[in-house]
Amino acid sequence: MPLSTCVFTNGDDLCKAVAAGKLCDLYILDINLLPNGGIGVGEKLRRAQPPSQIIFMSSKQEYVSDLFKLHPLDFLLKPVIPEKLYSSICVAEKIMKRFVPYFVYTSKHVTYRIPYRDILYFESENKLVKIHTVSGVRTVSMQLADIKRSNSPPPTSFLQIHQSYLVNFDHTTWIKSRELGLDDGTKLSISYPYRKMVQAELGPMFLRLREEV
Repeated sequence: MPLSTCVFTNGDDLCKAVAAGKLCDLYILDINLLPNGGIGVGEKLRRAQPPSQIIFMSSKQEYVSDLFKLHPLDFLLKPVIPEKLYSSICVAEKIMKRFVPYFVYTSKHVTYRIPYRDILYFESENKLVKIHTVSGVRTVSMQLADIKRSNSPPPTSFLQIHQSYLVNFDHTTWIKSRELGLDDGTKLSISYPYRKMVQAELGPMFLRLREEV
């Protein structure tokens, strides 16, 4: 089961990341998360992202009754048993699969859908859009603007970096001032009008990752 993780050492940084659109499907929170406790962070997550799953951890059973209103997926007593944590993550994965956002399009009178998480980037070419996915490339007759205006618009993990590219930054592995790289080895140019915005959105994420390594 492939997972992409991000670690926060305090609740304030996590809440700032969520407010900036850096959302996760599953949050594992310590009840004693500084500075204001995991329950307070959980309340903010519920307001910002209702469909997300939350697992709480604590060394004290007494907190369970305080968590009902947040509808957590599970409550694990510390020290956490790895098998129980793995089991909870598997349950979360099954739930999340029911809420996966899809890109839906019609071609030759047939309607298709692709999970957004499997899309690396959209590439505009004349009046066509190439959909680069983890399993290959599909081509559809539309423009990038049509994708943004569709009934199933891209989630916040997608960012336009060029007139021709709409990129899923969940698949981004590195970034420079004028280009970025994806996890399949693709390099894409960041055009001048988009550089400040891309650096503002993606730069802090990569800086944080370097600090954590």
